[in-house]
Amino acid sequence: MAGTPTTPTTPTTPTVPTVPTVPTVLIAVPDPDASGLEERLPALGFPVCAAVHCGRRAVTETARRRPALTLVDVGLVGEVSGIDAAGQIRSRFDVPVVFLIRDGWESVLPAAGASEPFGYVWQPCADRQLQSILNTALALHHREAALQERVREVERDVTALRDERALFHTVIDAVNDGVATNVNGEFRSLNATAKSIIGPDVRPGGWEPPYGLFRPDGTPLPAAEDPLTRAGLHRESADQVEILARTPRYPEGVYLRVNARPLPGGGGVIAFRNITALRTTERGLRQREDAFNRQANLIRIVFNAISEGVIVADTEGRYLIHNPAMERIIGTYRPDAEITRRSETYGIYRPDRETLYPSTELPIARAIRGEASDDVVVFIRNDHRPDGVYVSINGRPLYDEAGALLGGVIVFRDVDRERQEELEITRTTNILRKQTRVMEAVFNSLSDGVVAANMNGEFTLFNRSAERIIGIGVTDTGPHQWQERYGLFYTDRETPIPADELPLTRAIRGEASDDMEMFIRNPQVPDGVFINVSGRPMQDGPPDLRGGVIVFHDVTERVHAEQALMQAFAQGRMEVVDTILHNIGNAINSVSIGVGTVRDELRENALLRRLSALAQALEEHRGDLSSYLTGDPQGRKAVPFIRALADDADARNKRLAHTVERVTGRVAHIVDIINTQKSVHEGTAARKIVNLRQSINDALKVLAESLTSRGIELRVDCARAPDEIRIEESRFHQMLVNLVKNAMEAIDELAQQAAPEARRIAVNCYLQKEFLVIDVVDNGIGIKDDRHRLIFTAGYTTKKEGNGLGLHSAANFVIASGGRIYPLSGGLGKGATMRVMLRRAAVAGGNGARP
Repeated sequence: MAGTPTTPTTPTTPTVPTVPTVPTVLIAVPDPDASGLEERLPALGFPVCAAVHCGRRAVTETARRRPALTLVDVGLVGEVSGIDAAGQIRSRFDVPVVFLIRDGWESVLPAAGASEPFGYVWQPCADRQLQSILNTALALHHREAALQERVREVERDVTALRDERALFHTVIDAVNDGVATNVNGEFRSLNATAKSIIGPDVRPGGWEPPYGLFRPDGTPLPAAEDPLTRAGLHRESADQVEILARTPRYPEGVYLRVNARPLPGGGGVIAFRNITALRTTERGLRQREDAFNRQANLIRIVFNAISEGVIVADTEGRYLIHNPAMERIIGTYRPDAEITRRSETYGIYRPDRETLYPSTELPIARAIRGEASDDVVVFIRNDHRPDGVYVSINGRPLYDEAGALLGGVIVFRDVDRERQEELEITRTTNILRKQTRVMEAVFNSLSDGVVAANMNGEFTLFNRSAERIIGIGVTDTGPHQWQERYGLFYTDRETPIPADELPLTRAIRGEASDDMEMFIRNPQVPDGVFINVSGRPMQDGPPDLRGGVIVFHDVTERVHAEQALMQAFAQGRMEVVDTILHNIGNAINSVSIGVGTVRDELRENALLRRLSALAQALEEHRGDLSSYLTGDPQGRKAVPFIRALADDADARNKRLAHTVERVTGRVAHIVDIINTQKSVHEGTAARKIVNLRQSINDALKVLAESLTSRGIELRVDCARAPDEIRIEESRFHQMLVNLVKNAMEAIDELAQQAAPEARRIAVNCYLQKEFLVIDVVDNGIGIKDDRHRLIFTAGYTTKKEGNGLGLHSAANFVIASGGRIYPLSGGLGKGATMRVMLRRAAVAGGNGARP
C-alpha cells in the first residue's frame, strides 16, 4: 500500500538585504581627491567612511568598515590594482563597486567590466549625475540580492515538488488497478499493473488481429466506444465500461472494467481493473461442476501475473504460497531459511546498503506476530541480484473467520525505477529554472505594467514597464501609504482613491476587478498619466506567494482623445441648440403677431362703438320705443342694424377664435420643441427599445418650423425596417437632427445658385444583410467628388457661419456603435444621400422587419 502523501515544506519568507537608510561610501583614489568627492558625497546623502589611495587598503578597509558602496579609481596601481581590488571586494564581501573613470583610461574598460561593477562615474561628474549613478548601483545590488534569494526559494519549492511527484508515482505504482495515460496516440506513465496487462509496447489503435479491444461478447469494439478514444479525442468521460483486451502478453484477452477521463492538456487517462476472475466466477456459477477448477486456475494465473512479489507464510515463517515475481525480485525460495536468519539468507539490508536488517523486524516476521507494516524500504543484495535492488514491502497478518492468526502475507515491489524518476525530476528542475528566467525576461519585456504583492502588502513583482508608467518603482510602504506615495487619484484628477478601493488591495482581499481607470501624479510624473487597471487575487500556492496581482497600461492618449471628442460633440450639440432657439423664436414671433391681432381687435372695437350708438338712440326713445321702431325712418333701421351687428360679432368672434387657436398651437409647438430637446439632453448612454418611426419623428420635431418656413417637404419611410430598435436614443436623435439639418442647408445653398424647385428631404429606413440602413436623401447642392472623405472631418465646412461639427458628431456616434457612414452624390447640383449603416446586432429590437 502507498504511504500517506506529505505536504511539501513551505519555504520561509526570503530575507532580502535592505539598502541602508544612510549608505556609507569608501573612496579609493590614487592621490588626494582632486574632484572633491570626499566633501561632495556627504552633501548628496552618502557619508564617506574612509578614503584610501591604493588597492590593498581598499580591500582591507572594506573588510573592516563594510561600506554600502565602494568608489574605486581604475587608475590605482601597485601591489593590488584598482580593478583587482574591485574584483576582491565584489567576490569576498558582496559590496557593490562603482568605477571612477578619467580621460585616457578607456582601454581598461573591458578589464574593468570583468569585475562586474555596478556603474561607472566619468570624472568630472555633476552632483545630480553622481547621485543618480550611486543610487542606481545600490538599487541594482539590492535587486540582485533579492533575485538570488528568490532563485533559492524556487529551488526549495522544486525539491518539494519533486518529492511529492516521486511519492505520487510510488502510490500509483502500488495500486492494484491499472493506470495509464495516453497523449498523441501513445501510452505514457503506465503503472506496473497496466504494463502487466497491456504491455509496454502496445499503441492504441495499432493492434493487429487477433490483438485489440473487443466487446465482452468477443465482437470488435468500435473506436467510438473505446473509453480512451472518447476521453482523448472527444473529451468525454466514461465510467464502468467493460471491455475484452487482447495483447501479445494476453492473447486470449483479459476482461477490464474501465473508467476514463480527458486530460486538461490533451489526451486521456484510464483506470481499469482486471475483472477476468469475476467474469470467470460468473461463468462458473452457471457451470457449477467446472467452476472451482477454472476459478482456481485463473486465480493462479492472475497471482503469477502480478508484478509485485507476494509471500504467504504460516506462523512458523514457512512459505505457503509465493509467486514468480517473488523469485524474480529477491531470488529463489530457500525453504531451509529460518525466520530468525532471513536477512542473512537473502541479503536484506537497511537503505544504507551496509547494515543488515534485523530478521525479527522484517515485515514477514512482524506479520506472523499479528503486526501490520507499510512501505518498509530495504536493500537486497545476493547472488541473484549482485548489484542490489531497493524493495518496498507492505505486510499484513492473516486471520481465519474465527479471528485466529494463521500467518502473514507480504507484498513487495522493485522501487529502483524511482531512482530514474529522481533523475528525471532533476532534469525537470533545471528546465523549470530556465523557464523562471524566461518568465522574468518576459515580465520585464511587457509593455503593460505588472505589479504583485503578498498578503502582507509587500511587493513581490514590479516589472520595468510598471516603473516606467508610474514613475516610481518598489518601495517598502504598506497599502495604506500607496495612495500618497504613488499619487493615485480617481479620473477627476483630484479625489484620492482610498486604500481599500485600490485594485491591488482588493486583489489581496480576494476580489477581482476589471478596467478601473485611475490618474497618477507624483514628482516623477508631474503632468500625470491615466491608466486602465485590472486586478486578480492569487489564492493558490504556498501562503507566502498568495496575494494579488494587477496589470495596467497607459491610456493617457485615449483619454485625451475622448475628451477632445466630447468637446467636439458638445460644440455640435450647441449648433443644434441654435436651430432649436431659431425655431422657438419663429414660433414666439407667430404668437406675438396673434396676440397683437387680438389686442388691436380689442383696442379698435368698432362693433362696440356701433352697439353703444344704438343703445344711446334706443335710450332716447324709451318712452315711444314702439312708434320709433315702426314710424321713425332711423328707428326702422334699428332691427337690420342689430342683425348686422350680430353678423359682425359672429365674424369677429370667429377671427379671434382662429387667432387664439393659432396662438395656442404655436405655444404647444414651443412646448413640444422644449420637451423633445429636454428628452434628448436627459437621455443616457444606456440602450433601450424604442419605436423606430416614432423616435425619428420625435427627433425631427425640433426642425419642423425650419422645414415649414423653407417650404421643404419631409418624408419618412420605415416600411422595410423593424418596428422597434434598441439604441442610445439621445445620441440617435442628435445624429438624425445633424443629418437632416445638413440636408436643409444643402437645399438652401442650391437655391442661392439656381432656380428653386420642389424641395424634398426623405428619410428611408430598411434592412440590408446585417445592417439597418438609414438614408437621408435631399435634392440640394450635392457634393464634389474630391470632398467625400473630408465632410466628416472635425471643423470642415463650406458655409461661412458653419463650424464643421454636425456631420463629425454624427459620424462619431455611428462609428462608435460599430456602424458605417458615407455620402453618395452625383456631383454638384445633383443632390446627396447620407447613408448610415448600423449593425443589426447593435440595434436588435422586438418585432423584426415587416414584409
